[in-house]
Amino acid sequence: MFTQLQVKIILSVIVVSRVCNMYPANSILGLQNGALQGGDVIYNARTGQETKTIFNTSLMYYDDFDKYSNWNFFIMPEGRCIFPHIAAAELCWALTGEKNTDLISKYSKMWNKFTNETNEVETAYGYRMRRHFGRDQLLELIDLINKDISTRQALISYWDPVSDGLMNQGKVKNVPCPFAWQVNIDSDDNLHLTLFMRSSDLVVGLPYDFMFYDQLALALSNELNLSKKNITVMSANSHIYRAHESIVLQQVTLDDPVFLPKYYQSKATLSEIMFDPESYIEEIRGLCSPDVEKRRELYHPKPEVFE
Repeated sequence: MFTQLQVKIILSVIVVSRVCNMYPANSILGLQNGALQGGDVIYNARTGQETKTIFNTSLMYYDDFDKYSNWNFFIMPEGRCIFPHIAAAELCWALTGEKNTDLISKYSKMWNKFTNETNEVETAYGYRMRRHFGRDQLLELIDLINKDISTRQALISYWDPVSDGLMNQGKVKNVPCPFAWQVNIDSDDNLHLTLFMRSSDLVVGLPYDFMFYDQLALALSNELNLSKKNITVMSANSHIYRAHESIVLQQVTLDDPVFLPKYYQSKATLSEIMFDPESYIEEIRGLCSPDVEKRRELYHPKPEVFE
């Protein structure tokens, strides 16, 4: 039998352990919490909004859960309902290489605010990847890896120095936040995808950016017949808007926030997704819907997207 003092000590250790491990630094919610607690307060003149910002962040997610013990990397708070099938729709849209929003608008209206008078997003990631520079970077990447699995040049860029950033700030809608990604294959035939971001909205953007590129890495590893995939997200500027502080505060104080999207069960290749994108979107919706539905009743209003 334990004495009353021993019981108190044991309970204290359990509580402290739970708090320390609930939001690991190598997790999306951990980054949000880090920005909330210690971010540099910066007024952004372009958006007219204050942010809490942390610099040069890196998230590493491995499929080998037993070895790396990061099954809780993708923490999904109960107060924030996020939809993996929308990330799947964004991936499918990108794979078309189109600027028009016909496909993505069936699943998300977020991109409507970035369209021009012809209902196109001039800086659409898929267009930049597959057409904008006069080459299909995606097909070239696949061809290069098939020819040389040891290559260090399998990199896709979205950034156009002619039109993006610098003295053109404010002249182009939706300058790419993820500006490049690179693939490396290790000696055990594991695919490593590294995403490079100039700017990351930790509340609105990062959960969807992660799901987009995680699904891309999975489909690419299936296409190349590799055993698994790992993903790293590197961001120069990671921030939460002061207008979103209450959302983050609600998230980091909720119990039982762990959520692991089940899209990793998909066996779809890039070729199969490009052939029938809507079937893939519905597959991801079906795999993830039970977890999403459990959180709908706690879903607060969507946070505003700042351009």
